[in-house]
Amino acid sequence: MHGSGFLKGVKRPKVIVIGAGAAGLTAARLLQQQGIRVLVLEARDRIGGRIHSRKVGGVAMDLGATWLHGTDLENPLAEYLSLSSQSTLLDNSNERLFHSGHGFIPKAEAKCYFSAFKAFNQSLEHLREQLPKHASVSDAMERFFKKLPANLNRERAHFVLKALLEDAYGGSITKQSLKQCDEDEEYKGGEAFIQGGFKKVAKSLAEGLHIRLGQVVSQIYYDAEGVRVHFSSGQSPVNGTHVLVTVPLGVLKSNTIKFRPKLPAKKREAIENLGVAYFEKAILSFPERVLKDNQVIYYLSEKGDDFTYLESVEKYAGAPTIIAFSAGQNAKNQRKISDSKKRDRLLEIISEIHGSKVPKPSQVLFSDWATDPFSKGSFTFLPTGSQRRDQKRLAKSVDKRLLFAGEACSRDYYGTVHGAMISGAQAAERLLGQKLTVKNLAKKL
Repeated sequence: MHGSGFLKGVKRPKVIVIGAGAAGLTAARLLQQQGIRVLVLEARDRIGGRIHSRKVGGVAMDLGATWLHGTDLENPLAEYLSLSSQSTLLDNSNERLFHSGHGFIPKAEAKCYFSAFKAFNQSLEHLREQLPKHASVSDAMERFFKKLPANLNRERAHFVLKALLEDAYGGSITKQSLKQCDEDEEYKGGEAFIQGGFKKVAKSLAEGLHIRLGQVVSQIYYDAEGVRVHFSSGQSPVNGTHVLVTVPLGVLKSNTIKFRPKLPAKKREAIENLGVAYFEKAILSFPERVLKDNQVIYYLSEKGDDFTYLESVEKYAGAPTIIAFSAGQNAKNQRKISDSKKRDRLLEIISEIHGSKVPKPSQVLFSDWATDPFSKGSFTFLPTGSQRRDQKRLAKSVDKRLLFAGEACSRDYYGTVHGAMISGAQAAERLLGQKLTVKNLAKKL
């Protein structure tokens, strides 16, 4: 009935999925389409996990996942959006560099710094050969800078490379593994916003599923007979034949969910080796336009806790709106700063870029994934000491009863929604013993 998967020969299978993010919803939907009983347990009072859209200026904007990374239909998320008639808007913003106290850097000069980033990526293999196996990206950058033309401003070059690498991976360049840098994959087609926000993806995936919100899992028991899930509230446990854990890496690292028996040593080692990124954003809606639309501005200052870059997204939002991002060490440093002070600092930055004081925003929202108890960080990055096999070990099932999925389990597409969806689909395939496609996912239940 269920191919050669883990469910083969199991009477009345029931899969408990922990987490209603992209991975959990994808797996649950694919399983339920095949007639499997599925119960999704979500700790939050909403679905989506690190997908979190909020209304800003009357438009849904994303505090979590923001872009479709790769519009080519080879990307399963892009294909799903197409099949479910969800529209996107290509983000074709222009990049500018602004140095505090100096103003906008001429485009020709700025282009040199962005070109240096491409040259750095092309030099990675050579740099790996020159440096120890546990070298960091920061170590490689220092070696790379020695060969840059003398007329390039080192401060600006360092800032651009640091900003681009930390924005891409979320971890500080002093922590990022040189060995693992740029070893992930990406789909073609550029970046795009999802009209109506990413919540539309979560909502459509969740349609028809049995989901219980506010369910904070404390312990998971598993053996040859099945699984039993306990809750921190003390309510009655839930029994099933299999359990799929899709909570973020930060939650697994915090050990707030106890496994009985303990997870295998190799899986615990993988959880320890992988890193949790710091990546936060602010969304500001203004009564009038304050920055030229359709541009990304990298902001270089002497402070170590500023938002690294800002993007004017009026075209997408339909109203003057700016998204500001901080990543890596900058984002970590911001944890000590109140929202009101971050807001004031952002207005100083925007006013400096604008050339005069800007009006007060009509609305400001900040993300705080680092202290969120159900994420404990933004997404996964690969620190020094991590190995290519760690994500494979994390994704590996235990005794064919306990499974794991999520962006952290995706070796090629970690840190993305499509990576989470791919991982969720792979977990469903292991259970069913059959190949599944996005076309299956888009069918109504």
